[in-house]
Amino acid sequence: MLRACMQIMQDPEDGLRFNICGLQTSYLPNSDVEDMAMRIEKNIPDHLSYSSRYWGEHLAHAKAALFGCTSLTGILRKFFDHDLLHWLEVMTLRYNAPTAQAVLIAAAPSLKVIDMKLEEFAQDARRFISNFDVPIFESLPHIYLSALAWAPDSSLVSKTYLPQFQHTLKAVSGKDKQWPPLLNILRSHTNWVSSVGFSPDGTKVVSGSDDNTVRTWDATSSQLMASPFQGHSHWVSSVGFSADGTKVVSGSWDKTVRIWNATSGQLAAGPFHGHSDYITSVGFSPDGIKVVSGSFDNTVRIWNATSHQMGRTLQDPSGTSKFVPYSPSDHIYWVPIHLIRHWCHSQTVLVIGTPDIHASYKDFVHGSNWISRRSGSGIIG
Repeated sequence: MLRACMQIMQDPEDGLRFNICGLQTSYLPNSDVEDMAMRIEKNIPDHLSYSSRYWGEHLAHAKAALFGCTSLTGILRKFFDHDLLHWLEVMTLRYNAPTAQAVLIAAAPSLKVIDMKLEEFAQDARRFISNFDVPIFESLPHIYLSALAWAPDSSLVSKTYLPQFQHTLKAVSGKDKQWPPLLNILRSHTNWVSSVGFSPDGTKVVSGSDDNTVRTWDATSSQLMASPFQGHSHWVSSVGFSADGTKVVSGSWDKTVRIWNATSGQLAAGPFHGHSDYITSVGFSPDGIKVVSGSFDNTVRIWNATSHQMGRTLQDPSGTSKFVPYSPSDHIYWVPIHLIRHWCHSQTVLVIGTPDIHASYKDFVHGSNWISRRSGSGIIG
């Protein structure tokens, strides 16, 4: 199947090619080309569309059989050296940026077995797509006009394809030498994102938003793993994964706590009622049996995630319980808001305590793995 996909894409007559839909101007976005649908149907038939979408998966399934197959290795090298941007044209018109990245993600492990340089090229192509997805998926010609021109000098895509397009725009100054640290932008929420977190194994991301929804994402491909988790009637203020990554807990300004199936998005438990004001923080216990929530009502409440019953209620006489994560030892770190000292410059480390303490920083990991260090009278989160 992989060989067939490559043969279809590399067919000199009907395969991948520059300006595959024969666009007459580079000044129009795809949506303003009046006969774009007809051009796509005429020039990107179903078999070419299928091959462009699934060659990566077929490569993944054929990994063991490919080792030492020099003829197929040559075909793959030709694809990356000559057809990659033409393939991106098809993905631009038929699919979307996350799907294009998913093809390369599926192919990468097999490419690593076949030829490390091909795997590096695939990873660089992913960065190319993720950094320029907006212009190229809004206007196909910008694959060549802006994305290729502004790709970093170190980019394999830039090194390979800029010499093939001598008459395109060239950046004289201001061009990055390396890809920026940003790997992906996750787009789907329709309002402010208020809380995010990684699953313990790092493969999934959960986000809560002022659009009243919770969403889960594949951390590698940046694709949504399920439809938005709907049920909250107000902003979702805090989210987190269970230790095994199978469940998600969310707290909201609707004063409820809910537990969701992380894969399907179905409600697994709740809504839990009890707080009389907005919920500010939620988290699972390390064993996944209990959930803790903090609220502007100055209480911390502990819930049984299985029986749905509320356990202990802890009063906070000193102020709002803003942060209430569990530690691996099953202790709750209760942080009254007046003890929050400041955020460090990266906004990833929270320092709590009195202003006169001296502290050394440690990691703060959203979820059950909450590492802390004491220094003097302060706690470093």
